[in-house]
Amino acid sequence: MITVVTKVKYPDKAFANKDEFKSFMVKHFVPESDPLRQYNFGLMDKYGHCFFNLHFQKPNMGILYHRYHTDEDYQGSIPLRWQQQKLLNASGIDYDFELQPELKTLPEEEYEKLHKVNLQPTNIKIDILQFLSEIEKYKDRFWSWGDKFEGRFGLPLVNMNGAIDNEVEPSCWPLDRWNFVKLGYNDTPEDFTKFYTSPLNMNTMVNETDFTSPTEVMDLDSLKVLAPIKKYMVRSCILKFHTRAHFKPHIDTWKDKSPWLRLWGTTDPESVKLRYKSDDGEYIWNDIKKEYECYMPEEKVEPGRLYLHDSSIWHDAISYAENTYQFFIALNIDARHSKEINRA
Repeated sequence: MITVVTKVKYPDKAFANKDEFKSFMVKHFVPESDPLRQYNFGLMDKYGHCFFNLHFQKPNMGILYHRYHTDEDYQGSIPLRWQQQKLLNASGIDYDFELQPELKTLPEEEYEKLHKVNLQPTNIKIDILQFLSEIEKYKDRFWSWGDKFEGRFGLPLVNMNGAIDNEVEPSCWPLDRWNFVKLGYNDTPEDFTKFYTSPLNMNTMVNETDFTSPTEVMDLDSLKVLAPIKKYMVRSCILKFHTRAHFKPHIDTWKDKSPWLRLWGTTDPESVKLRYKSDDGEYIWNDIKKEYECYMPEEKVEPGRLYLHDSSIWHDAISYAENTYQFFIALNIDARHSKEINRA
């Protein structure tokens, strides 16, 4: 994914909030007929409005995040952006834009130093009884997890714009599936093989670090224990699984040059099993590698405890009961020095 960050500063006027700033700019300078806005509206209809959003910085600055799925989409915006910049600069408005920097990554040696075992307990523990009571407020806000399998649902903790009522919610999809569908691949063996065997460039695909805005769900009292890591959190969700709902074998990162870290936990470790590829265990079909492999569940998982999860190892997850919850949390690599995840 290619992200353009645009800062627009209107001089000599203070605005009370984002809505007032946006209304003023739309009325006087960038109406809906503006060519760049028209271009981006078309992409919003294709991918979802959450990929284009405005943050407000008091007293008079708007920060626009325009996220493009393909280089072609991005290149099409460039002359229109220059045109918009020229128009606003002529009216004395500061207008600067830049590409979001490429992903920072961890070297393999540092990744392995952090991940001593598959699941490493952190200092963070969520009060499960309190959480189960509070999450009822959002029981109708969970999204189906992707477009293929039933019984899997997600509620965003950190997404692209902080809203929980988006028309589409890419944070609640498997991101490999989101990229597969939105980049125009079809559900054929040929396209499946092409997608999963082609070199991956996370700088040009939707990835965990594209999601940086906390939602109101983070304000639950039971989740206040996440406050010390909130500044590091990227795509993060509460997962809800029904009986036999599962994630198929996959990996979420790589030992060498990993751009993020993963935390995991569950309300019900007796019913929810996170299983890693092993020399022993149950034989599971790996649909990506097209072969059977042994997977062994992790034992001695504490309810509500968050664990540093080595997602570079092939793993899957399954629920053996209804309405089980998992904490699915990604962190940027700046979290590697946090005392909350480096448990003494």
